[in-house]
Amino acid sequence: MVAAWNYSLPYPDGLRWYSARLSPRVNAEGEFDGAVQVSRDVTTRVAAEEALAEREAQLRAVFEASPLGLFLVKKGVIIRANTALHRMYQEPILEGVPLDRLST
Repeated sequence: MVAAWNYSLPYPDGLRWYSARLSPRVNAEGEFDGAVQVSRDVTTRVAAEEALAEREAQLRAVFEASPLGLFLVKKGVIIRANTALHRMYQEPILEGVPLDRLST
């Protein structure tokens, strides 16, 4: 069984994030003989994930606050529509509607 976790440690320049894995070590007889822990510094990855989440939140806010009807399409089907588009079409649900079924 392998255990995995993330943790942070304070440094003078800020927090450093680590990803750790702990694995059992067994001897030739298959008996527990200790453990091996490997930790990696993932500070850069954590910072990138946080920046991406912040940008996504900003884009979501702009998408929803836009007075223009906006929607996202995947394979010809609406997967997300903002409030303005719902008002324009007077439909509570537009997600899942094929794009070619919207009347102009």
